[in-house]
Amino acid sequence: MTELLTGFFIDPATNTAEPRTIEHSLDAFYRLLNCSGIETVCRTVGTGRSIKPFVIVCDEEGALVEDPLISAINDVGDTMMVGPLFIVSEDSNTGELASLDGEAVTFIRRHVHHLKTYLHPGGWHMLTCCEYPHSDDVF
Repeated sequence: MTELLTGFFIDPATNTAEPRTIEHSLDAFYRLLNCSGIETVCRTVGTGRSIKPFVIVCDEEGALVEDPLISAINDVGDTMMVGPLFIVSEDSNTGELASLDGEAVTFIRRHVHHLKTYLHPGGWHMLTCCEYPHSDDVF
């Protein structure tokens, strides 16, 4: 039986920002992110007292393409990540990737906004308030 993983998918190239359920496998990540190498990074999303930790699966070479498209910014608009992202949780007992629940999907959706850049005035959906975790953030 194939294990499934539900996360939030953001792809600036297609202006996609939606929950997705995929097979929990490397091949499924490669297909979803349209890449040949992935990495997982820990980031927080939110501001003030409303900050939550997430694991983000992304293309490890996303910044090496010509004209990389911004997919996540911090609270002052600095680029945090580029290219497609798949945002999931971490199982606190095993440390393995885990599906987002409905509350987490709603939280992520509140931090996704259609933004523009100087070079791309049409814009696309980006994750906002994405930060490196602080030492007291729990993953």
